[in-house]
Amino acid sequence: MVEELRNRAIEGLLSLPKRGREIGGLLLGKIEPGNVAAVSIEAAREIPCEHRFGPSYVLSAPDRGLLGSELARARPEASLAVIGLYRSYCRRELALDAPDRDLIQKFFGQGDSVFLLLEPVPSGECLAAFAFPHDGQVPAEPPYPPFRFEAEELAAGEQSAPAQPAAPAPVPRTARRKHFWLPLIACIAASIGAALIYELWKMASEPQFAVLHLDASQNAGQLQLAWNRLAPPVILASHGVLLVTDGPSQKRIQLSAADLRSGKYLYRPEHPDVLFHIAIYGPAVKPWSDSLRVMSVASSPALPAASRPQSTIAETAPEPARPSPHSGEASRVAEPRVAATVPVAVHEVQPTIPDGIRSRIESPVVVPVEVHISESGRVTSAVSSSSGDGLYRYLADEAVTAARSWQFTPARARDGRPVASSKTIEFVFRQ
Repeated sequence: MVEELRNRAIEGLLSLPKRGREIGGLLLGKIEPGNVAAVSIEAAREIPCEHRFGPSYVLSAPDRGLLGSELARARPEASLAVIGLYRSYCRRELALDAPDRDLIQKFFGQGDSVFLLLEPVPSGECLAAFAFPHDGQVPAEPPYPPFRFEAEELAAGEQSAPAQPAAPAPVPRTARRKHFWLPLIACIAASIGAALIYELWKMASEPQFAVLHLDASQNAGQLQLAWNRLAPPVILASHGVLLVTDGPSQKRIQLSAADLRSGKYLYRPEHPDVLFHIAIYGPAVKPWSDSLRVMSVASSPALPAASRPQSTIAETAPEPARPSPHSGEASRVAEPRVAATVPVAVHEVQPTIPDGIRSRIESPVVVPVEVHISESGRVTSAVSSSSGDGLYRYLADEAVTAARSWQFTPARARDGRPVASSKTIEFVFRQ
């Protein structure tokens, strides 16, 4: 169960560049009351979120209806009861926010419950912390410092945990008052020290983004993954980790220093949608990472015609005014500044919008995304400079994510050399 929750949290983090998607669900087990309550978590059941309000795990009204139905189906006399919730936090600290507290107060307002907070990091690790709401009262932050969410470490900790000592004899009230401040001061000092150590460890261990020129090409049914073997992080690296999200499965591949300096890795995909995330470590450098998503047009299912977002392409022209896009999915080309031939899209990726979000689109929404294309035809950056309400910003983020996966035949100068170029892709979203 620990490995499944950990992998699902990391998969959600890697599903969206920069931000990641958060997940959550129910914890099943038992809470045995006593002087020291014994909590046993034995299973987890995911509660899907349509992410109507963005990548965070904030449940909409239909999502809450599903959660209520799951709780109503749970039988109190069953061996495994619903004892709490779990959720992940992508690229933000482990702390219960206002939607979390509202959710706990509404659905777990009576009795004791458990809240498991997961924080996946791009290196493939996952941190966790527990919070214990009581009768709907939610603590401001977890009472204990985070720990590594690894099945082996948790099993080792359980085996080495000492037995609970017998309850001591009652202490007179005057003695309790006399020694009250010493343990309180020690707890505060320990909490501050643990928080400081955790922040320093987090800053030092989380890989920073690096431009490693990660690229992939087809090679006899396999993907030839390549990166810049002369990049300083690669030259100074001692080892690395390649995380591969191949459809629903995730693989963790260890890379030696020699593997990294070869600048390539051959992988046989099992699904048409593969996400690569490489993290590089070394004794003399901070951890670095880069990501690449590869999708196969031939194997990808086509979106329904009524709900498929359209896209048009406009070239960067000498005049600042941008031409209006064609209708449908046709593209229109204007003469660029330095290119004799313009880049042509050979691999297009359309955004995938949940039905809950699509139902809020009352009229067609056009999102322009400017992409910069390298000499090899790969999109090196994508940005949407337009602004709007929350729905527009969500669609713009999805459009930018899709645009990063486009591939082109590169633009060429008059002497035939491939050159870098820019395009404006306009995505049209309809209900």
